[in-house]
Amino acid sequence: MQSKWPISAGRRRVSRGDTMMELAFFILPTFAILCGFFDLGMAFFTWNTLQNAVREGARYAITYQVDSSNSQTTSIKNVVAGWSFNFVTASATSSSGTPYVDVQFYTQPTTTTPNGTNVTSLSNANAVGNLVEVSIKAYPYTWLMPFSGSFSGVFFSTPGSTLGINVFSTDLLGGSPPSGVPPK
Repeated sequence: MQSKWPISAGRRRVSRGDTMMELAFFILPTFAILCGFFDLGMAFFTWNTLQNAVREGARYAITYQVDSSNSQTTSIKNVVAGWSFNFVTASATSSSGTPYVDVQFYTQPTTTTPNGTNVTSLSNANAVGNLVEVSIKAYPYTWLMPFSGSFSGVFFSTPGSTLGINVFSTDLLGGSPPSGVPPK
């Protein structure tokens, strides 16, 4: 159907760039939203994977198993690294030198020590009845898509900054295995 008022040649010339501007106003925010969904999804996937890895490390710890390292703590760290989809390794350390994967042993809480006592440094730290805490601390998740400088200081310190992921799992060391408690 033809319009009863024809569009003049001058009007066509002026409105030629409108389509490109409309496309830019549509594509840029849509691309930013899609990238944001992907980035948050990857951050959640990383956190979930690391959380499952430390859970498996705590489950492994209560069985008193050891691998070829013949040390329970090293064996636990190897299990965590194996379950982490190569996000961390057993010996990976942060820029400050602290290890990402950490294993701590505590006594059970009592009325005098409601948080328990950290006994990791003792040779019998993995004794029956103690608690084992397996953690990954300050794992740096770097955002895939850089955020605008306008967000700087509001949501993130600088564009391209990292998110520190901390995950913990604790379990009670139960009955002693038939072969005895392995070396910590």
